[in-house]
Amino acid sequence: MSGAMSKNPEIAGEKKDVPFATQFTVDMPSGSVTKGILQPGWKWSTHIKPMIGGELCQAPHFGVVIEGSLTILQDGVETICNAGDVLHATPGHDAWVNGNQTVVMYEFAQTNLFAHKK
Repeated sequence: MSGAMSKNPEIAGEKKDVPFATQFTVDMPSGSVTKGILQPGWKWSTHIKPMIGGELCQAPHFGVVIEGSLTILQDGVETICNAGDVLHATPGHDAWVNGNQTVVMYEFAQTNLFAHKK
């Protein structure tokens, strides 16, 4: 059996729809990948905050923007992430789509391969 595998997030992933956004998450042995599709007008504090509470997003993010542009506001600093940019945000931020183009991005979460070993 080969150690190589591939999965298409939109076919094999878990789909979650939220206002103005859709995400598809695929779990792999070494981590997960989430494809996020954010529509024009999407903003974390407007569309996600009412569902989960808190003042700012408390999830860390590490990924790459494939299409569109978004802004991350953290510690009073706005960081613009355009297509082709790798992004990183720690807990305590807001984010929104810039302009009228849909944002397509991929986020990565690594599994600690040793976490379950004794």
